[in-house]
Amino acid sequence: MELLTHKDDRWEYTYYLKDNEEIFHGLYKHWYSNGQLSCKRSYKDGRQHGFSIGWCSDGQLEYEEYYWEGVEYESKEAYEEAQLVNKAW
Repeated sequence: MELLTHKDDRWEYTYYLKDNEEIFHGLYKHWYSNGQLSCKRSYKDGRQHGFSIGWCSDGQLEYEEYYWEGVEYESKEAYEEAQLVNKAW
């Protein structure tokens, strides 16, 4: 499997090609148009695997999640006044 990298001003991720389709594998990042990081995710063979963190366009934490081979195991979601509330454990 040959890993490739896509990088521009809004996206950065690693992937491999399978049947001419991009399969995410490794770190994935996305930025808002204002330059603020939107999210960081980890992928394994096209499924989320590991930590996923997201921020609002103003930089406040929006969510933290943990995945194991595509299944969400832990999640926190930020609500009013940037307080973290357990969503599921």
